[in-house]
Formats: sequence, structure tokens, C-alpha cells
Amino acid sequence: MIDAILKGGETLKIADCEFEVIYTPGHSNDSICLYCEANKVLFAGDKPLVIRSKDTTYEKRFINALEYIVTKKIETIYFGHGEPHKIKCKRTLINSLENAKIKI
Repeated sequence: MIDAILKGGETLKIADCEFEVIYTPGHSNDSICLYCEANKVLFAGDKPLVIRSKDTTYEKRFINALEYIVTKKIETIYFGHGEPHKIKCKRTLINSLENAKIKI
């Protein structure tokens, strides 16, 4: 049963932490990330936030979300699969944004 539909901008309290819901369409139209400012963590799920290649195009709504995420203080990114990203998160996100903005 769905209690609420998250659209972005909401705040969720999970345990002792508050998370900002960030709408991040692109991978799917209902994707979100959860950001905890106090712990400087971002839960990205399946969202491809580490973009190493310049040969793929991304929709404007995803670029806008990534621009917003880059403004956050993030020290760890937890993905839905694999190990967390803990090294130079800000630089990684800036590089991802630059790569995503490239048009072929």
C-alpha cells in the first residue's frame, strides 16, 4: 500500500536522520535520491551518477537534478549495487555533470 507519492523536495525522517528527497528522472521517470545533510551522504539507488563517458546524451531533467546534487556537501554516495563511493565525491559529481552536458 502506498502512503505517499514522493515528487522531490520532501523531507523524510528515517531513524535519527532527515533526508531530502531529490527527484532524479532519467534512468526512470520515478527515480529519486535521498540526501542526508547531517551525515553528508546520498543514497542514489540505481541512478547513474558516476558518468565517465561523454558519448551518451541525457535528458534535461536529469541534468537539472545533477546540477542540484552537485551543490550538496556529499562525502559518501551509496548506490543500489556495489560499493559506496567515498573518494572525492564532489569532484566525481562535477566531472559527471561535465560529461553529461556534452552533446555529440
